[in-house]
Amino acid sequence: MTPMKQSKMRIPLYIEGLAFLLLGALVLTLVYLQFRGDLKPRTTLTLVTSRAGLLMDPGSKVTYNGVEIGWVEDISEFEHRSEPAAKLVLNVNPKYIKLIPANVVANIEAATIFGNKYVAFSSPRNPTLRRISPHDVIDVRSVTTEFNTLFETLTSIAEKVDPIKLNATLAALAQALDGLGGKFGASISNSNDILAQLNPKMPQIRYDVRQIANLAEVYIKASPDLWAFCRTR
Repeated sequence: MTPMKQSKMRIPLYIEGLAFLLLGALVLTLVYLQFRGDLKPRTTLTLVTSRAGLLMDPGSKVTYNGVEIGWVEDISEFEHRSEPAAKLVLNVNPKYIKLIPANVVANIEAATIFGNKYVAFSSPRNPTLRRISPHDVIDVRSVTTEFNTLFETLTSIAEKVDPIKLNATLAALAQALDGLGGKFGASISNSNDILAQLNPKMPQIRYDVRQIANLAEVYIKASPDLWAFCRTR
């Protein structure tokens, strides 16, 4: 009877498997939430910038005086003062909020010329006593230009150019410049000769310029007397 009782009390294998799957799913969910930062304490700040801010990626870091304090949660486009702009929602660790003044300087910078942009807060020269709050809307002072941004701008311009008209323009330019290579070469050579002759005279030119400045200063000092003399006449 003992083996029969043990078999009746044993948990079925499918229940054990289901419990294992649920436990694994729970662990993966917690790891995912931890990776996204959803389990960390956070305070939401709103940042307004030009449309260049749309080229940022959610998850980009947020720094204050070089220290990472949060990340970009969401980026959206809207109209600000009747102009297209970008709104960035930032998640910032609450322990840093009490250190950031309300008039904090906000910029969007790139770590390298090819790197992704990030939000960089810095202390102003004269920080206010009031601390920043989730109700404040922060305006970005400047956005650095990176090659990715420049490339996207050039690509958007190129998409609007008619290839047929561009080809005709380049063909006309090539025809206009055809046969002028010798003249261009001669002009460059003549310019080089002129600069070679001018270079030894640069010390005298600099001296003459300084003398002209001294003469102008003399006239400036004497101008009140000259104007007074003219008025008496």
